[in-house]
Amino acid sequence: MSAVIHSPIESPTGEVLLTVTDLRLRIGAAYPVDGVSFCIARGETLALLGESGSGKSLSALALLDLLPKGVTLAGGHIEYAGRELQTLDPKARRALRGRHLAMVFQEPMTSLNPVLSIGYQIGEAVRLHQGLHGRALRTRCVELLDAVGIGAAADRLGDYPHQLSGGMKQRVMIAMALAGDPDMLIADEPTTALDVTIQAQILQLLATLQRERGMALLLITHDLGVAAQMADRIAVMYAGQIVEQAPREAFFKTPTHPYTQMLFRAKPDLEQRGQMLVAIPGQTAVPPAIGCRFAARCDRVMPRCTQETPAWCGATEWGALCFLAERGMTPEALESAAEVLPVRAGTAETLLAVRAVCVDFSISRGFGRRAQELRAVDDVSFELQSGRTLALVGESGCGKTTMAKAVMQLQRYTSGSIHFAGEDLGLLQGEALRRARCGFQMVFQDPYASLNPRMRIRDMFLEAMEVQAIGAGPQDRRARVVALMDQVGLREEHLDLYPHQFSGGQRQRLCIARALAVEPKLLVCDEPTSALDVSVQAQILNVLRRLQHERGLAYLFITHDLAVVSYLADEVAVMYLGRIVERGPAPQVLAYPRHPYTQALMAAVPRVGGVHRPLVVAGDVPSPLSRPSGCHFHPRCPRAQAECQREYPQTYDVGDGHSVSCLLYRDAAVGSVSRSCPDA
Repeated sequence: MSAVIHSPIESPTGEVLLTVTDLRLRIGAAYPVDGVSFCIARGETLALLGESGSGKSLSALALLDLLPKGVTLAGGHIEYAGRELQTLDPKARRALRGRHLAMVFQEPMTSLNPVLSIGYQIGEAVRLHQGLHGRALRTRCVELLDAVGIGAAADRLGDYPHQLSGGMKQRVMIAMALAGDPDMLIADEPTTALDVTIQAQILQLLATLQRERGMALLLITHDLGVAAQMADRIAVMYAGQIVEQAPREAFFKTPTHPYTQMLFRAKPDLEQRGQMLVAIPGQTAVPPAIGCRFAARCDRVMPRCTQETPAWCGATEWGALCFLAERGMTPEALESAAEVLPVRAGTAETLLAVRAVCVDFSISRGFGRRAQELRAVDDVSFELQSGRTLALVGESGCGKTTMAKAVMQLQRYTSGSIHFAGEDLGLLQGEALRRARCGFQMVFQDPYASLNPRMRIRDMFLEAMEVQAIGAGPQDRRARVVALMDQVGLREEHLDLYPHQFSGGQRQRLCIARALAVEPKLLVCDEPTSALDVSVQAQILNVLRRLQHERGLAYLFITHDLAVVSYLADEVAVMYLGRIVERGPAPQVLAYPRHPYTQALMAAVPRVGGVHRPLVVAGDVPSPLSRPSGCHFHPRCPRAQAECQREYPQTYDVGDGHSVSCLLYRDAAVGSVSRSCPDA
């Protein structure tokens, strides 16, 4: 394969710390990274943006000489502070790792040793890079935990990873990376698995540490909002190549490459409600020997794109790998009209009614000790009509998934009632409950774990239909299965394949199709797009939107992605520590949030357009085992009053179907909706 030739590297901001030129990595006969070039100056942030499998993480691992087994360096040059890393012996390269170049990995739980305390793990890095021992070592570990914002740092040294929240684990990983006082930090998707409020804390922490220490930062992400907030420059990767690179302002104002433009159009938001998202068709395939790697999915493909390999147009820091860049094609010329869906017929039929539901768990405290009761869902009530979408929003641990499982009767509830189509589900058992489940089905977060790896897709669908006696006979069921595949955008020949033979987006389509096989009226969707790239997410949201219009389905949508909520939901209910704190029409709640927690969620979301400084909420979500008295949000609330600590507020109606549980709206409320039940 021919390498991508870039123009000479000229750093836009002072001393160049790292220079990568024509980096090529090989796995067998394939080149997952092919001709990648970029540079980073001291104190600068470069965001490496792209979908899963584009080569971002492999490129970062190559910088640290941490390539997985089977991946080899096939060509190119990596220069750090004037030294070419490939020419150094292994001992010299190891000395660079951690001391000068450090990395924060994507999943902290798999990066931390579960049987060693965090103090030992941080201390190990300090001993290696700074040679400290004894009291000086402990003092340095406490300083590092203080630097990353972990309170009572000295007391935390003896904690183990499982005792920390996701945000705190990521802070520990950052502390370990800082142990050697590196000049450059590589952060590989450091906030992907975190809630939006914790994400804002981690991003602010990285920006503060970079500013104080003058570090260079290579930020690997697939989130356009994170890149907009953090980066000085942005490089977009596709199929192992950088296809566009530009300063932040220019990148978001005038994206050049068709792939970048389609990523922007695939991102859901409030303005796209009522129409289909402009999804990127197909999926990343084996790169062709000749031609543009994006040609098969491009909406502006030309004959030349498949006959010639495009050359880099522009400087390394500002250019694109596209023939359109030679012609100065503007984003306006590439705009395409989105398909507008017909307006759904409204319905007053209440399909799902949840009334004052509470879910408790017994937590064992060891032999001979009395179990402790944990209330995961507390006095939750809502209704959902046919053909409409209700989004349950909140941070991890707020009770969203527990509530969804209670609706599905996969989790028994302590009190309250759940009615589906007028029938009390709590009274059903055995065969009666199995028959009722035909009307409501669930799409889980992890599609691969939801599909039997030993069954063909056809057999899975037919089994579900046979159990629920759907269809007039075998021939009718087979015809229904083929129709289902067509509805979710898959082909009949896919029915004879196994789950591992599909991409992540295709597997999620299969889960949706399997749920639809028994002809339900309600789909409970638990984070169905959280693990997907933005282009695949757009495809799944389009499938859900179309099916709702065609079948009149109701969706109970569990998510923490407010962009998805703004696009798909009719109503939104915001949960915090097991309770709904705000509820109303989605456009109104998202545009004019009332509860301080909802305001914090909205303000913490990184924005793509304009200058945005996210609001950072202090602290993590408290444990449900030790919930704060009064309003559960008051320890983190910037507007908390003394009364907030004494009693949980009533739910106040603030007009137009919008309600909020907050004392701030006691005088402005139209009326009191209800008083929450006391704590268990």
